[in-house]
Amino acid sequence: MTEWVTPQDWFWEGNVQARIVEHLERQRWNVVHVADTGRRERGPDIDARKLHRPLLVEVKGFPSDRYRDPRRASERKPTSPRLQARHWFAEAFLKVVTLADQADAWETAIGLPDLDPYEDLVRECERSLQALGIGVYFVHRDGTVVERLGHRARAETFAALGLAASGE
Repeated sequence: MTEWVTPQDWFWEGNVQARIVEHLERQRWNVVHVADTGRRERGPDIDARKLHRPLLVEVKGFPSDRYRDPRRASERKPTSPRLQARHWFAEAFLKVVTLADQADAWETAIGLPDLDPYEDLVRECERSLQALGIGVYFVHRDGTVVERLGHRARAETFAALGLAASGE
């Protein structure tokens, strides 16, 4: 049996986050803050700016079937990774929706490893994600990043829908 080593797994949240940060920097985004995933820092995982466009990205990795705690590493988790990934996706979705409600100018996105359960969830929610202007970044096993869905500021999204943004 191979022991699961968190930082070495390409789909671990910290590795997914690092690839997205590199991608954003190549796209000329100024990354102003990156949360410490190893310490479970609260707040947006990535805070970036491009001109006057703020972007907040919530990143999720893919769950292991084993515990991270070295004392329990040999134990299997009772929840399947596929089901746990669904919960993590729901948490990310709720986080970016609530972040977007805090300021109309913010753009929000979700960053995920490119694995079938997440691809299925994005496909199932695609129209809603697009309608809300929520972007999705997928990180492939080889480290390349694909912007699966583009992100827009909430005010821009509401204007496209013919709705008033908050405070109007």
